[in-house]
Parts: sequence; structure tokens; C-alpha cells
Amino acid sequence: MKILITGGNGYLGQRIVKELNYKGHEIVLLILNNSNTEMFKNLKNISFLSTSDEDIKKACTQQIDVILHLATSYGRCKEGSEKVVQSNYLFPLKILENAINNNIKYFFNMDTAIQKLVNEYAITKKQFKEWGYYYGEQGKIRFINMKSEHFYGPFDNNVKFIANMLNKLKSNTPYIETTLGEQERAFIYIDDLVQAILYIIEYEIKNKKLEFTEYEIGPDNNTKIKDVLLIMKKLTKSQSDIKFGAIPYRKNEEMKSECDNSKLKSLGWSQTVLRFEDGIKKILMEEGKK
Repeated sequence: MKILITGGNGYLGQRIVKELNYKGHEIVLLILNNSNTEMFKNLKNISFLSTSDEDIKKACTQQIDVILHLATSYGRCKEGSEKVVQSNYLFPLKILENAINNNIKYFFNMDTAIQKLVNEYAITKKQFKEWGYYYGEQGKIRFINMKSEHFYGPFDNNVKFIANMLNKLKSNTPYIETTLGEQERAFIYIDDLVQAILYIIEYEIKNKKLEFTEYEIGPDNNTKIKDVLLIMKKLTKSQSDIKFGAIPYRKNEEMKSECDNSKLKSLGWSQTVLRFEDGIKKILMEEGKK
């Protein structure tokens, strides 16, 4: 297949691109100008286009079979609301509309399990999903929404919660302020997330009906944020003092993640990293090699 991918040079995207390329698929990446593509230098059948309107139109006329939208802006680097809206809503909407105009049948969207009104990131992700639902139910495209729980892994971006906290603990930051930590979250290891996405793509491209469908990607069990931090502190042997309750909960804080992964499991997918503690051990081992 010929697959158009956004966010292919990101933390998740790099892994997906390499797996799909290894399986023999031709990859077209939409990336920002001056982006680093060094990680793809040994791959064959891969090409690059910018995220400009012109290149989006050009990409969608290249006999694309599947679009995989992975690009995202978390809004954690002071990007501002306009940038978050552009990245998570307007940019993919432009691709979606071009896909429909060029009769591309499959659009796979990486969504978040975070509830809509928790932050700007979640709002914009849900707004785009609603357009996918609308066009799917209109019979204009098969829109496959992949709602992922919090994923983590080695060498992740420090703006992400697990990576940020782990780095603080490893460096023995004297005081780490956090909420009471009673929130329950479902954390999925990066390798398990990658395999889940591949399972979904392989299954869904056999389905010809143009409609909206959704998968929830996550583990079977939740872990409290407080336990997450205490596990990481124990495994890093950190001397940091974690100040639970020093920060209030956000307005509209989600206290418990709800993930129904039964539909995904019916495809044959299963977790390889069953416990959060095992995932952190893998991270420490991998990062310790460098």
C-alpha cells in the first residue's frame, strides 16, 4: 500500500513508519520544513512533502491508499491556543477534506482518551474527531478513530508526564510538587501501542464500508498517579522529596480513565508489558545503555 503519514518523525511516528516500511509499504511523510529526517536514511520507498496547503493537495493526488494522522500538539510548550487549534484541528481537517475529494478510502486518526474539557489539546482532538464522525457517517470515507490512553517509553519527550517525572527523579530534584495523585490512569508501553495500531490497520483495510469506527487502545488496569510516582522513585533509588497535594487538581480533572479494549483484543492484540513497573524497568535499562 501507499500510506500518507503525518507526525512520522515524532516519538510514536518514527516507530510506526519503520514497521510499515519493513512490511513493504510505500511511505509519504508530511513534515514541517527543516525537520530532521536522519532516522529514515536507510529506508527505501519513502518520500517527504511539507505541510503546506500545496503539498497536502499534491500528496492526496498520488494514489494514496491510506492516511495515518499521528501529528499532534500537546500545548505544553507555550504554543498558544491558535497553534494548538492549527495543529490538532485545522491541519488534519484540510487533509481529510483533500482525501475525500480524491477518493482516498481510509483515514486512521490518532486520538486521545483524555476527556474533552480537560485542556486545549483534548478539545481540539475531539473537535477533529467529530468531523471524522460526520464524514464517516455521510459515507464519504472510512474514518478509523484510535483513542489511545497515556503512552510511555524510553527517550520520550520531556514535556510528557512520565518522561518529565522520571528525569526529575533520576537527577534527584530536591522537591517535586504534584497533586494528591488519586487520579487513576491507564498507561500503555510504546511497543504495545505500536503493535495495536498495526493490528488495527491490517484489519481495517479489509473493510470496504465507508463509515466511522473507533478503537480504544490501553491496558486492562489503571494505576494511581501517586503509585506511579512512588514506583518510579523506588526503581530510580531517587532521593527526591515528592510533595503530594502541593498542586491543586485542574478544573474538570479526570479522576479515572475508562478504557474498553475488547474490540482491539478481538483482533488478536495483547499486551506484552502487563505491569507499569515492568515498563519503567525497560526504560531504565534502555536509557542506561546510552
